[in-house]
Amino acid sequence: MLHFMLRLARRAAAFPKLTIVVVLLLTAGFASRLPTLHVDDEVLNMMPTDHPARVLQERIEQQFGVRDLVILAVENAHGVFNPESLARLKALSDFLAAQPGIVSEDVASLAATDNVVAHGDELLMRPPLRAIPHDAAGARLIRDGVQDNALFTGRLISRDGTVAAIYAPIADGTTREAVYAAVMKHLSGLAPPDNGDRILVSGKVMIEGALGTAMRSDLRHLGPIVVLVLLALLTLTFRNPGLALLPVLTAVISVVWTMGLLAALGVSVYLPTTLIPVMLLVIGISDEVHLLGVYRRQGLERPRHVALLAAVKHTARPITLTSVTTAAGFLAVAASPIVPLKHFGLFTAFGIGVAYLLTFTLTPAYLALMSRPQRWKHSTQIRFEKGLAAFGRRLARRPILVGLALMLIGGLAAWGASGTRVDENWVNRFKPGNLVYESDALLNQALGGTTMLYGRITTDDGGLQDPQVLARIEAMQNALAALPHVGKITSVVDLLEQSNRVLHGGDPAEERLPPSTQAVAQQLLLLESSGDPNDLDLWIDGRRERSLLWIQLKDPYASTARALLPAMEHLASEHLGNMAKATFGGPAHVNVAMADLVVTSQLRSLVLSLVAVFLVLVALYRSVAWAGLALAPLAVVLAGVFAFLAFTGRYIDIPLAVLASIAIGLAVDYAIYGLDRYRVARTAGEAQHAAVGQALAQSGSIVVTNSLVLACGFSVLAFSHFAPLTAIGLLTAGVLVASALISLLLPAMAARLRLPSAIPTTKESAS
Repeated sequence: MLHFMLRLARRAAAFPKLTIVVVLLLTAGFASRLPTLHVDDEVLNMMPTDHPARVLQERIEQQFGVRDLVILAVENAHGVFNPESLARLKALSDFLAAQPGIVSEDVASLAATDNVVAHGDELLMRPPLRAIPHDAAGARLIRDGVQDNALFTGRLISRDGTVAAIYAPIADGTTREAVYAAVMKHLSGLAPPDNGDRILVSGKVMIEGALGTAMRSDLRHLGPIVVLVLLALLTLTFRNPGLALLPVLTAVISVVWTMGLLAALGVSVYLPTTLIPVMLLVIGISDEVHLLGVYRRQGLERPRHVALLAAVKHTARPITLTSVTTAAGFLAVAASPIVPLKHFGLFTAFGIGVAYLLTFTLTPAYLALMSRPQRWKHSTQIRFEKGLAAFGRRLARRPILVGLALMLIGGLAAWGASGTRVDENWVNRFKPGNLVYESDALLNQALGGTTMLYGRITTDDGGLQDPQVLARIEAMQNALAALPHVGKITSVVDLLEQSNRVLHGGDPAEERLPPSTQAVAQQLLLLESSGDPNDLDLWIDGRRERSLLWIQLKDPYASTARALLPAMEHLASEHLGNMAKATFGGPAHVNVAMADLVVTSQLRSLVLSLVAVFLVLVALYRSVAWAGLALAPLAVVLAGVFAFLAFTGRYIDIPLAVLASIAIGLAVDYAIYGLDRYRVARTAGEAQHAAVGQALAQSGSIVVTNSLVLACGFSVLAFSHFAPLTAIGLLTAGVLVASALISLLLPAMAARLRLPSAIPTTKESAS
């Protein structure tokens, strides 16, 4: 492979203009596909289509017509039962019902949800807020009509009357982002309330829509910022804008090819895949920086063409190996069943391959046309390189002490990493201060909760008209409601009890289930004929054999739902016996499944990538000891990252799951650079101490410079809208600097090992 790439480099240097034209034409072709990139903001689509949690949720949606929700709410510390607040609530409810992306007949609010009222011997279904009250007395009448109604309290109105909510289900075929954009545009055009009202925004649709909007914003803005930062830093490093432009140009082209391919294949962009452009922009410059550092050392004595090919030849093997190990780290993620992680791994590895190809084509062509700076005339070591050489010689005298120190640090990091946990909370994608983030927290306190879980009850045909079955469901419902973090449960039992009370003159003592099968059937028929028949379909099917419990959780974390589900299944079995069966599914269940997939898939990916990298290193060095030594920075840094997450109380979610792959892909690179230079120096006849010093002088300055530039590039992720991406950026910056510093210790430790006989590839020079 190396022989082929070197021939390619020679051809590119011989025909530079043709090479550049071909690269630019291909880039234009990929760029033409970029406008077709599609962002998928639906969380459910991140799971395999045949996963049981996804299948169950889709079946529940099909059977009962439930959909993911937009949640808007009016909050007033003095209470919402005043004419102005109720007018605002009704206006928002009417606005949502009029939206084409909303199932208007299923909008739930004080202004849209039917209350059960009596008219003689008949039941009437009508919303409490049919008209805006003219005064405080009228507002109090509305409050009195719903404050002790289980169908409203804790769901549509808080118990203290300070929050009133609207639930609007999204229609099939409508994107989350379209609904989010329409709602936010409407809210931004409203006059600021002057009575203390505050409008809250939450619900799965709004959370995912906000994620999609923020993803597009990150894709548009983070890339240019990274490019500007890298250009500035590389200009300072090389003191030549033309040289600084080359690595960035290579990285940008790799991004265009990768995202263009992603668009051409019709692959959607998810939250993890928004990392790809920044990842490739930063990683893509690494090989170029290394090659330019060696090219600078060639000086001006030899002709430009000769010096250029010598630099390419000098760096060909370490660049090839670092590209292979980096790609292997990301390819292992492709084994994940989680769709966005699979795409992230595959396309990032493709982009790394593109950057590798450009290093042997575009780079030689570009440099062949560019004059070398005159200050390269004297290729003497800079002061920093001399200091590194001296530092290396001192380390070479204490290899055992260096090894013990590294083992101690690694051991402490591994101990700290044992406390790492995996969890999932989609609201925590946003940073504090975000409207959705703050609204969700408040609604979880005031109402039953914004995280939905459904309990599907199945019986024999007509079994849900049996008072004994309904009594068992009621007992189960009460037991479930007593579990921690369960804020509200609503079912057909509440509807029947409320209608029975109304039929008995509103007597609270009659808020109980009808006494006979005939009475249950009659009340269900009355409810069905008195209002919208579709309203009843959300609770019970027409054959009276399936019913749905709407369970609201106050805590959105997957770990909470994971702890609740076994307890719920146990209580269901205990209370229902053989008369009915309960199955629990929905968004909260999907979150649990997603977190479990992160654990299993990332463990598999981690093992696969470590094995792949280790095998590559063994093939390189033909020595297990040398391969293990090259993995030392990775082992220490990876354990250190997980220890840091555990120490700071952070958990691993889908975005942070890619961090291990990033560390594997980058931490080994610097070790290869240093060890390869030491091996070449020893092969050329240098003594151990001198070879260590020479390895640090030749690779150390490039490694340190490279890591600092890349760390600054990744730090740009601090400007992301998403808290996990900010954490990834800053942690990766730390990974780069730490792995670079640890790699400086490896040549000294290698001095204690037998020199490996590497696979012959090219005639190497210690120059």
